[in-house]
Amino acid sequence: MQPNKYDAATSTAVCLWCYSQYLKSTSRARDGQTFCSRKCELIGRSWLEDSLTPESE
Repeated sequence: MQPNKYDAATSTAVCLWCYSQYLKSTSRARDGQTFCSRKCELIGRSWLEDSLTPESE
């Protein structure tokens, strides 16, 4: 049986940042498997970076 070439275009995911469901083929983020848009990717990565930075005294 041949793989369905349309599976990639119709597969969905849930955005890690805003929790909305989206088609993986429509994501504009660099990591389209995790984020629905570039905006969510930038906000999520910025939050993570801020969370990992130690607070100065």
